[in-house]
Amino acid sequence: MNFGFRNMGKSIIIAEKPSVGMEYAKVLGVTSNGKTNGYLENDKWIVTWTVGHLVTMSYPEKYDPALKEWKLDTLPFLPDQYKYEIIKETSKQFAIVKQLYNRPDIDSIYYAGDSGREGLYIQMLVRQFAGHAPQASEKVVWIDSQTEDEILRGISEAKDLSQYEAMKDSGYMRAIEDYAVGINFSRLLSVRYAIMLNSGSGQKKYKPISVGRVMTCVLGMIVNREREIRNFHVTNFYRIAGLLNIEGETVECEWKVNENSKYFQSPKLYSEYGFLKEQDAIELINCLNAEMRISNVTKAIEKKNAPLLFNLAELQGECTKKYHLSPAETLQIAQSLYEKKMTTYPRTDARVLTNAIAKEIGKNLSGLKKGTYGEYVEKIELNHWNIKGKYIDDSKVTDHYAIIPTGKVSGTLTTKEQYVYDMICRRFLAIFFPPAEYERVSFDAISENETFHGTNKYLVEQGYYEVFGFPDEDENAEKRVAAMSKLRQGECYSAQYEIRKGETTPPKRYTSGSIILAMEGAGTLIEDDELREQIKADGIGTSATRAEVIEKLLRLNYICVKDKKQVLVPSAFGEMIYEVVNVTLPELLSPEMTAKWEKGLDGIANGQIFKSDYEKELYTYIRETCNRLKTEDNTGIIAGKIRSFASNRIQYEYKEFDSYNTKIKCPLCGDDIETTSWGFRCKSNISKNEGCKFAIGDILGHRLLTNELATLLHYGKTGPYYDFISQKGKPFAAYLKWNNDSKKLEFELTDMPWNKTDLKCPICGKSILERDGFYRCEDYIDADHGCKFRIGKIKGKAIPIKQIEKLIKENSTDVIKGFKKEDGGKFDAFLIWDRENERVRFRFPEFEDMITNYHCPICNGKILATSYGYRCENYKAQEKRRETDCSFVLGNIMGHTIKEKELQTILNGGVTEPVSLKNKDKKSFEARLYWDNTQKKIALKFDDNVPVDVAANCPICGNRLKKNKFGYFCSKYSKNPGGCNFYVGTIAGISLDDKQVIKLVTEGKTDLIDGFKPKEKGKRPFSAYLKWDNADKKLQFEFPNADEMKEVSNYNCPVCKVHKLLKSKYGYQCECGFRFGNKIAEREIPDDQIKKLFVVGETDFISGFYSSRTRRMFTAKLVLNGNKIDFVLPEKVLEESDIKCPKCSACMKKGNVFFECECGYKIPHLIAAKHLTDEEVRQLMRGKTGLIKGFKSKTGKRFDAVLIADENGTVKFDFQNK
Repeated sequence: MNFGFRNMGKSIIIAEKPSVGMEYAKVLGVTSNGKTNGYLENDKWIVTWTVGHLVTMSYPEKYDPALKEWKLDTLPFLPDQYKYEIIKETSKQFAIVKQLYNRPDIDSIYYAGDSGREGLYIQMLVRQFAGHAPQASEKVVWIDSQTEDEILRGISEAKDLSQYEAMKDSGYMRAIEDYAVGINFSRLLSVRYAIMLNSGSGQKKYKPISVGRVMTCVLGMIVNREREIRNFHVTNFYRIAGLLNIEGETVECEWKVNENSKYFQSPKLYSEYGFLKEQDAIELINCLNAEMRISNVTKAIEKKNAPLLFNLAELQGECTKKYHLSPAETLQIAQSLYEKKMTTYPRTDARVLTNAIAKEIGKNLSGLKKGTYGEYVEKIELNHWNIKGKYIDDSKVTDHYAIIPTGKVSGTLTTKEQYVYDMICRRFLAIFFPPAEYERVSFDAISENETFHGTNKYLVEQGYYEVFGFPDEDENAEKRVAAMSKLRQGECYSAQYEIRKGETTPPKRYTSGSIILAMEGAGTLIEDDELREQIKADGIGTSATRAEVIEKLLRLNYICVKDKKQVLVPSAFGEMIYEVVNVTLPELLSPEMTAKWEKGLDGIANGQIFKSDYEKELYTYIRETCNRLKTEDNTGIIAGKIRSFASNRIQYEYKEFDSYNTKIKCPLCGDDIETTSWGFRCKSNISKNEGCKFAIGDILGHRLLTNELATLLHYGKTGPYYDFISQKGKPFAAYLKWNNDSKKLEFELTDMPWNKTDLKCPICGKSILERDGFYRCEDYIDADHGCKFRIGKIKGKAIPIKQIEKLIKENSTDVIKGFKKEDGGKFDAFLIWDRENERVRFRFPEFEDMITNYHCPICNGKILATSYGYRCENYKAQEKRRETDCSFVLGNIMGHTIKEKELQTILNGGVTEPVSLKNKDKKSFEARLYWDNTQKKIALKFDDNVPVDVAANCPICGNRLKKNKFGYFCSKYSKNPGGCNFYVGTIAGISLDDKQVIKLVTEGKTDLIDGFKPKEKGKRPFSAYLKWDNADKKLQFEFPNADEMKEVSNYNCPVCKVHKLLKSKYGYQCECGFRFGNKIAEREIPDDQIKKLFVVGETDFISGFYSSRTRRMFTAKLVLNGNKIDFVLPEKVLEESDIKCPKCSACMKKGNVFFECECGYKIPHLIAAKHLTDEEVRQLMRGKTGLIKGFKSKTGKRFDAVLIADENGTVKFDFQNK
């Protein structure tokens, strides 16, 4: 690669990515001429870039290949020197940067990566691996926006790299800490407990336990919040309001306990404002006077300043709340605005400006004059408003000041970008405006030494609300303040008292935005903006990494987003992970511990802590923790804690698959083929890239058995099989073929089997078979052989079996609609069975065919059955209709085609059964149809679904509940604003009854309900309570713990003989430790056989067990052997026969499946569920049978075939010559 060296020294600028590099190049006058090749160059400058990370830390296997396997004895893994490697995907750019760094004509390098600890770390990794020309000086460029002025300032004020030594150490230490914590604890917990979690959660693919310094802590915050909500119990409390009448205006005040109250420190209190019991509140009211004396009145002007500027966390939180954007999406948008030069650097923790920036802020402000914000800028300049003190604080800015607009306008914005930009601009403009002002009046009133307090305020000066928009305010607030202002200290006023019932509410779930704010506050979510800033703690993670932490938890499926509001809830697997960590490493769930680590990293960056000291302390913690956890066995504790979240049986250890040698020879190398947990492979198949390549797993849903593989490789073909599922989800039938030339499996498609119907052939009287809408006589072979009866699609129309039945029994179908013409049109016709010519023909409807026995309800004319429905014989379309014509027509009504039975009901003055209709929005609903004689048209009736009262009240608004056949709902239910939205319909396949609904709304939770159907296909039904979430006003599942899932059975334990067996959905268990699963070897054990096992000690022979080791189906008894269950296979019973062996002529003996000879020869007499006759066996031994009917496939389909056998007695089907 030739860079074209020059004699004069050049400077390199290396940016974080190509787009930023182009901005530097533009400012420095470096042009691309259409080609970049990873860098741009002129006579003074070379501009290049990274593409995110170019270098990364190496995994343990790079130190030693043996470390690729996760084992306890290799932990802790804490190398003295960490290894790094070039990332393959970006290696080309790294090579370019390395060669540029080491050019002899380079005299300076400007590191202009992302301005922060992580950005510097990325640059330092490249520097470490690439090296650089020894003569080159090194400087760091630090900018807050990508405007030309800021880029030039950053280059001119670039500081020597040595001044960033502490920050560089902090970046390296952060990466080492995350790596060491993640590698060691993820491996340790996975080796110990991942089998339990994977088996219990029914994972199709193994998932390790992922642990991270920040990620695990955030998972803990989300799980803990969910459990606070789950375990929350509503507490009622009762407050007392005093109502004063001031010149016709009612003024409220509220009782508050103080030292003069007789209830001071009373256990009857809920808080200083109310009681736990209503009766106590009533007793207090009964003691009060009918008048109150005013003891104090205070009037004041209350000022409210604009909130502080946005940092990234605040912006992410606000965008989630207002626009339901995820933190990652907000960061992406903020980064885009930064790259468009419209806003300043987004990854900042500061919410204020520096003094230096504040002095030059006029440029940012004046750039907003044009467009949306012009009126606000003009007002600021006209009034000479400046930024107030609290928005400027050098001590609160570390790397970058708050996010503000640059004043530059460039390019068009997407809708979401416009939303975010608008928020940033308005927050910025607001800090120039004066505070909002409220007139506030408060007073104290006394009755019988009990104090009441009242306060009210209203907005008098809008201040910064002019930019923000006005807050919601009580429209009567001004009147109340005016009335309160008339109160006079010392005077008495008539009063009435009311009890106000309240109830506690659970905490709100985190949203993806509020969790970011909680991370910033070290696990504490403080809603109030000013208070949050005052007590701001050391956060969890950094502004640059918090969004990615949330995204990683989502990718791992530890948490999920519940709805469009970005509400976060833990998954069942996430709750299991939490339990494992809570038992083993509870400190990782602690926000305080994680924040302490983050503070330590900041200490390194600030030069307050030495990297070596921090690393030593970290290594001590990891080493001691690993050694402790390697000796501890917490499987029992963890199993108990995760059981309530498990959907499958929990296994405690991984059982290595015991391969079975099938003795079938590999078609590639000749070695033996063995079974695996997923299928078959050659014993010489060592790995994907080593040894023989032969391996076969399950094929499109078909599990290949050992005997099928033997047939496939011996004869080159096996099948047919009818359980293949295509990529589009459709079943199909095929043979499996082994292609010896390509050494690959191939499909040979065949037809699905014919199904026998009850219909008899109109030609020969034999059975009619059906397949995929086609019909034929069972004796049909082809057009020239066998019976001729065969019907497929006719003119593009599949004929329903009911019409085929009418055709055969009555010689004619009904009128069938929708046959296709050659020109693309459609027509209706009867199908007629022409017995003379033994074929089907059309008969087109005539007028007489259309006449029904019904009469028009309007004019009494005859009603005709047409292709589009029913109409009166006197019907004319509206545009052609005369006074003597009729308007009666019944076609398609709201998506429903009228049937003759419904027509009859309607014309007889009745109401139809409920039919499914669709409204304009394509939403389905049910109604009955009837004839409205007044309106002369079809009308809808819903009176079959008249709601009836339920003996319970709505948990949202307190009104009476009602029910209909669709579910339970509030009597004030409406989707419109102001209506109550309480509604309970079918939930996961379960419809509640009155008892459960009443329990739900009165006690907050139903009884345990069995049979909920999970969304994921293949998952077992589950049991859960339904719980009313008072905070979100929604139903939620509450899963029972392990003990709740068991009931006492009628069986005594067959082992200890003392306890009754406990029954769960997975089987039975006893306190003595005996366990019995109700599914063994993929076979559900019938209840009658379970009873036999527990009472008699053994079952009958049960067929259908599957051996994953041999990949064969087998039949066996289950027998109790101590506290274990053993299989007992049936003995081979041989009977004498007169069939002679073709090899030695001795008489063979008949077993369950084979005729066998002592010489070793055997041949089957039971094939595909078909018992052969002795004569058919003799034919088979001679090489070939005639056509044998009634074989049964594994899917239950019947088929016919010829059998052929070789000299060794190996049998296969012959479908070609049948």
